[in-house]
Order: sequence, then C-alpha cells, then structure tokens
Amino acid sequence: MDIVRQQPCVVGVGCAGSVEAHHPMGGGMGLKTADEQAMPLCQKHHQERHSLTGFFKGWKKDLLRDWECSNSSHGQEEASK
Repeated sequence: MDIVRQQPCVVGVGCAGSVEAHHPMGGGMGLKTADEQAMPLCQKHHQERHSLTGFFKGWKKDLLRDWECSNSSHGQEEASK
C-alpha cells in the first residue's frame, strides 16, 4: 500500500491531507477488493467518496464503479497494455 500512498490523489483538484489507499467497491457487503486494485485518494476525497459528498455528491453506483475501475491500480495497468 506504500506504493499507492506515494502517488497523488486521482481526483487531482481541491485535495487536502495525506494520500490514503481507497479500495473500490466490488467484494460484496463488507468485503473490500484486493490491495492491487486500491487507488490513491487524499483524506478529503476519501471521506467524500465514502459519504458521497463534495466531489462525489450525486454520483450513482454505475458511475462510481466505472470511475473506480478506470482509476484503480488494476484499471491503470489494463489500460496501459
């Protein structure tokens, strides 16, 4: 997770706080996805993602899933192939 935390927040604007590893939705209720799929989010955007406020206010499940897939470490690796 240190590698993820060393990257800039994927939102890129209005960031605040240190970078944290966010695990995208996927494993079902109460289950997180694999660490390889984590994405870097600053503390502000990580909190906003979980509470669906700020940058993520009004986002629907499908949009969140697509955005997280394209911004996760796994999604970035797939896109670079």
